[in-house]
Amino acid sequence: MKAQLKFTASLFLAVMLLAPAIQFADATEVQSIQVERRIVTVYAPAVGQLANGTMVGSLSTIQITVQSNGSGMVFVDTMPLTEIDMQGSARLAVNVACSVTGKNCSNYDFYFVVRSQSQVIGGPSAGGVMCTGVIAALEDWEIYNHTMMTGMINPDGSIGPIGGIPYKAQAVAEAGASRFLIPYGQGNITEMVTETYVQGGMVIQRTVPKEINIIEYAKSKWNLDVVEIRDIYDAVYWMTGHDAKKNASQNPVTSEKYTAIMKDLAESLMERANESFSNATGAFNGFPNTMHSKQYKSEVQSYYNYASDALNASIDSYNIGEYYTTSSKCFQASWYSRFVVYASGFFENDSFSYVSGIIENSSETVGTIMENVLNHSKNITSIEQLEAFGGAQQRIFEANESAGSAKRVLDNPMPTYDACLSSIGDASYAVERAESATWWMEIGQKFAGNSTLNETKIMSASEEYVQSASEIIAYATALQIDVSGAQDLVSKAENALDLGLLPLGLFYAIEGYADATNSVETFGYDSIPAWKIEKASEVANSYIDESRSLGVEPVLAVSYYEFAKSLYAQDPSANSASALLYMKYSAMIAKLSGFILNANAETAQWETIKVGTGREIYVTEAPAYVTWIYAAIIFAAGLGLGFSAVVLFAGKQTRKGTRRRAK
Repeated sequence: MKAQLKFTASLFLAVMLLAPAIQFADATEVQSIQVERRIVTVYAPAVGQLANGTMVGSLSTIQITVQSNGSGMVFVDTMPLTEIDMQGSARLAVNVACSVTGKNCSNYDFYFVVRSQSQVIGGPSAGGVMCTGVIAALEDWEIYNHTMMTGMINPDGSIGPIGGIPYKAQAVAEAGASRFLIPYGQGNITEMVTETYVQGGMVIQRTVPKEINIIEYAKSKWNLDVVEIRDIYDAVYWMTGHDAKKNASQNPVTSEKYTAIMKDLAESLMERANESFSNATGAFNGFPNTMHSKQYKSEVQSYYNYASDALNASIDSYNIGEYYTTSSKCFQASWYSRFVVYASGFFENDSFSYVSGIIENSSETVGTIMENVLNHSKNITSIEQLEAFGGAQQRIFEANESAGSAKRVLDNPMPTYDACLSSIGDASYAVERAESATWWMEIGQKFAGNSTLNETKIMSASEEYVQSASEIIAYATALQIDVSGAQDLVSKAENALDLGLLPLGLFYAIEGYADATNSVETFGYDSIPAWKIEKASEVANSYIDESRSLGVEPVLAVSYYEFAKSLYAQDPSANSASALLYMKYSAMIAKLSGFILNANAETAQWETIKVGTGREIYVTEAPAYVTWIYAAIIFAAGLGLGFSAVVLFAGKQTRKGTRRRAK
């Protein structure tokens, strides 16, 4: 009986141990994993410092490996030391390269092995060449070894300015290269040079600024051709001979459907703004003539003039078919008009209770609209609704913040007139901003679909933008660029997502990413060049096109595109930064369609596997006989462990029985 028990227990344990092996055998017999690695080597000129303080140029060697069947990991190995911006540059280079090539980064792993003679390796100036190398690896293109480059890679693919160009040019020339690519606009640079001269029998040294045309200087001194490049497409062309540019869309940005929706909205808001301004005119004409009101009449009149100007501007925008801009100007006119009405009533009553009443009414209005917005945006049935409801949630929460600011005056039992007017301004904005949320809710209702949009995909898109924004913020911080505004937006996005407010979280994340990238891309520019605005316009237009190809009408994206164009046309020098930012909003919102609908999905393997220089192929497949050998070993081990366990168990039982008898 005992022998039978031992055998049964041993067999049971063996089977339990064998079960995973059987599953493994089933899996490995049918699964074949094919991995390809493509390897590209590029050279990044750097600037080092000798022990005596002299600056010299040197070359860093960067071996880039792109491996299929990956998970989007980016690995950086440097020797000697590295600054954190090298890691940020590598990740940014990968993101831009995948955007240029249309590849899905999450299907690959990327390895950067950097070796340099410099004691400390800095990353920003190598970003452009790393991105070029990744593109070459992804597309299986050869890199010209006679061309080298320097320059930051920006999120939009532009090449940003860097320093130390003369030292780098010398290093490039001494390495035997014949062409050196530098950021656009840095052909003429100012360097601090030390001059030595004798005066009165004394040797005097002084450091003075000197302008150098590096293009002419490098050609005459080293026969090195220096070429200014604007973006990664220029870099790829000069370093590979390939044109990676996609043809700019020739389709109009606005569609008949968009025009019809926004024209109706614009006409409705113009009627409302005219009525608000009429009320403001009556209130200002009856502005009280008291001791206190005289001190503030000019300030109130300024707001009255703002309202008038905004109303006139809305008419101009309407006449040229810019209907979102019309709506925006109408919003401003209504906001300023409301302030004039409230301020006039305050000075007429000269009572703090009047201000309290305005604050209470504005808070109730915001609360009512917020409840409506949140209730209606629980069930999102289309991409268009996601955009519209996201815009509505953003606006109502902005209104709520402003209403909260207005309430602060209530903490002071005897507030100043300035404090009261500031509170009135916040309350006026809160009401009008809340009303603007209802516009977007109404637009969203026009795009009701037949089924609820997948919340998991919305969350995934939100997290993608939060992660991307966080990476850019970390990179910008390493470069000492102020991105505090972007950080605040990302924090708001994370809080909204934690509360389950998906559209709000998504759009705060988009704004945070756009704000962070804008800060990096405009870093080092005294004024934003027109070509950057043009490039951003092309990108936004292409994503709008792509969205429509998926059957989506990106109303909010087109609205922001139109607004950016309008801002830039009004005053290019003053509004270029805002115009660039709204172009980015437009592109990122239009890109949502691809995110949510899984457009342009790409398989993990390259379709064509080639064997040759710089390419390695690994195929891992466990043959059946290996699996069954493994299973036999497990089975034998199971029998042995089972037998031993039963023997030990039986021995313990015998000893227990002996002890009981002894007692």
